[in-house]
Amino acid sequence: MKRARLFLSIVLLTVATTVSANTWTVESVPNTRLSNIRSHTSDPDNLLDEASKTQIDQMLAQLEDSTTAEIEVVALKSVGDIYCKDFATNLFNYWKIGKASKDNGLLILMVEDQGKISFETGYGMEGVLPDAICMRIIHNDMLPLMKDNQYGKGMLKGVLAVIRVVKDPKVADEIKEDMAAEEAAAHEASIQKIRNIGLGYLALSILVLILCLVAVNKKKTDIEVVQVDVPKKTHAGSPVKVSDDQPSAETTEDARIKAEESSVSVPELSVKTVQKRVAASALAPYEAYKAMHSAQSGYTVLTVLFPLTMIFFYLWYKSRMRRLRTMQRACPVCHQPLKRMSERQEDAYLSAGQQSEEMVGSIDYDAWVCMACGHHEFLPYGKSFTRYQVCPSCGYKTYAQSKDRIVIPPTPLSPGKGERIYSCANCDYEFRKTYIIPMIILPPRGGNRGGFGGGDFGGGFGGGSFGGGMSGGGGATGGWR
Repeated sequence: MKRARLFLSIVLLTVATTVSANTWTVESVPNTRLSNIRSHTSDPDNLLDEASKTQIDQMLAQLEDSTTAEIEVVALKSVGDIYCKDFATNLFNYWKIGKASKDNGLLILMVEDQGKISFETGYGMEGVLPDAICMRIIHNDMLPLMKDNQYGKGMLKGVLAVIRVVKDPKVADEIKEDMAAEEAAAHEASIQKIRNIGLGYLALSILVLILCLVAVNKKKTDIEVVQVDVPKKTHAGSPVKVSDDQPSAETTEDARIKAEESSVSVPELSVKTVQKRVAASALAPYEAYKAMHSAQSGYTVLTVLFPLTMIFFYLWYKSRMRRLRTMQRACPVCHQPLKRMSERQEDAYLSAGQQSEEMVGSIDYDAWVCMACGHHEFLPYGKSFTRYQVCPSCGYKTYAQSKDRIVIPPTPLSPGKGERIYSCANCDYEFRKTYIIPMIILPPRGGNRGGFGGGDFGGGFGGGSFGGGMSGGGGATGGWR
């Protein structure tokens, strides 16, 4: 047992040491220029091939001799949780890459486990290598090779592109022109894409409109229409007006009898008739309206999604529903036209519960009355969005929540109790429902955090090997994962 524990401890210690060794800090990254001033690559994890590193060192040493620009290439397996660009900024300023008087340093950092490359430029290098050019070099020259795990060749190609720009400013101008051309092409492509999307959207809107018209035409109900003779009573050629406040009108014979009884002479009445086109069935327009109303919500959604074409369809649809609701219809008893009562008149025909439904706005009734025989029809039109439900006591749609109150307030130690009150606006029926209110949860108390910070130490040393340059965070970062 002791041997097993000892073996396990050794394995864990070996794993921890390996992980720690592969996770680099700014202080532990080896600064190869301390041992060789002509060295410009730091590859402690051997991620780059030797041939590429040799070429990079030679080219960057020659560049430093001719331009004094200091460029360092670093390839690391992992830097822990620190973002690649932040690590590059810290490492650049820790090593002070670039000449102090010119700040002409550049750090190219690759972090394998993050799959990223960062360019960190000194203040003086930002004018030669602006962020856009750095990003272009990363994406066009380096990342295609990095995706194939050719890290050394990717770094070498990126360094070659940097040297061309640093040595010849005209190269930077050419790159900027290419970038402007690519940006213009991308802008034109995006505009064309928007045009295509717009045309597609328009075509889809027209298709949706056609499908809606076809659907309405298929469900269209043909309402039988008949012509009826309507008496037009006149006194010496003038129409007899019937008060809207009266549910029925006197006939010509009734008027004559009353006149004879009161010994008052009445002018000679002449009876004329006019023809009206009305629905043969009193309920046919109502059934057609209900069929259209059931599909209205779907057309409303389509109107929101495709307003360009559907708004006209929706307005026509609503107009058609209004025409159906107000369409003249014949009395099923005497075949005379029914009259649609006004809101004030229909109260004389509606029950107290129906009037309550209209009062709370859950249902709107239309009262159709025959002025000849007194037959009437009450047609309910329910509202699409209402908080009222059918009352379990009276059966009218006048039942809703009226109150919500706290009976026992909650505390951090115990839950509370609330009560919702439901009542009916017609019959005063009331129902009370209690519910539990969760306890109040207090936020945890904060405390002062103390402790001491630690640092990692390794094979690298800051300053001394470079010229004392500084970076303000300029550069770019790109990734292949």
